[in-house]
Amino acid sequence: MQANIIVRSGGLGDFILTLPLLRALSQQPEHLYLVSRRQYRCLIPEDVSINRFLGIYAAHNTAFYSNNK
Repeated sequence: MQANIIVRSGGLGDFILTLPLLRALSQQPEHLYLVSRRQYRCLIPEDVSINRFLGIYAAHNTAFYSNNK
């Protein structure tokens, strides 16, 4: 199965502007993963289905986007 991965590291306004995109993608059959600031998770509306939320600054998640192999 394919997945959509959205990485949003910007500020609050940037995250809010991403919500319509998240809503549209959550209606697709693909899984939707969101990597963003943990404090923004509570801003995701109930009608937006995220399969997995990853905190962008959580130490255990940095392996997803680091240059270290």
